[in-house]
Amino acid sequence: MGDLLFFIKTIVITFLLAAVMQTQIGKRTIEAHVMTFIVNSPIVEPLQQVGEGGAAFVRDSWTKLKGIVESKIKTQEVPGQRQLGIHLQRSKQYIQEQAEKAKEKLRSESHSQVDRFWDRKNEKGPSTQKKDP
Repeated sequence: MGDLLFFIKTIVITFLLAAVMQTQIGKRTIEAHVMTFIVNSPIVEPLQQVGEGGAAFVRDSWTKLKGIVESKIKTQEVPGQRQLGIHLQRSKQYIQEQAEKAKEKLRSESHSQVDRFWDRKNEKGPSTQKKDP
């Protein structure tokens, strides 16, 4: 029963405090005055520096710990990094043959596109062509 009473008192105090903070003094609310005081307080900058230092410490510690762990694990045993040790390479002759085939294919495709253009132009007939005076 005591825990429930504590919970109810805490909720009531919270709502009362929120309502009081909305009271206006001049053109601003008490809440705005408190926020201005907190932002302009001389304690804010040292707290910011402490927070930045803590974040830098965590980042540097994590980087060092990660490096230590990675150095202890063999890279060949890490999933995704395993290799069979077989290296297949294409011969220069095969690569040249494939390049020649690709060039020939491009030439034939470009010729066929030009032929199709001329065929369409000739299908329209001489009546659509402009005559010079």
